[in-house]
Amino acid sequence: MIQVVQSVGVHINAYLGIDQYSDRENSIKNSYQMNMDATMKSSSSARSSSTSSLSPAILTLLAVCLLAPIAEEILFRGYLQTLFAHSIGRVLSVILTALLFSLYHVDVASFFPLFFTGIIFGIFREAFKSVWAASALHMFMNTLFSLFF
Repeated sequence: MIQVVQSVGVHINAYLGIDQYSDRENSIKNSYQMNMDATMKSSSSARSSSTSSLSPAILTLLAVCLLAPIAEEILFRGYLQTLFAHSIGRVLSVILTALLFSLYHVDVASFFPLFFTGIIFGIFREAFKSVWAASALHMFMNTLFSLFF
């Protein structure tokens, strides 16, 4: 389902001539790619150095795939969705939180895919009565996109 929503968003963006990624996402991807390139070039020296130091690429991957999803889900689904549910109901709180989630990413090109993804995260939060289900799905999606796109 998520792939269908994202695919529709990508096609709409392509039709409108909008770049798929925001400046922030491009910056993260470029930083990650540069760090991966540097890591690959220095792999022989890395083997001889201390194993306790983490490469910048791994740290970037951890931030994008682990820390950001947890923080975003605690804020959007854990706090805001719960807060809004008391005043406007669960369905509208999922929609409003998804809207805020997509606006937070400041990415016009991916607004609709992010909005629908936010709705899916909100539904996960409601269905499982836990922010951790939405966090796990968010981490999974960020990891897939970081590794393959």
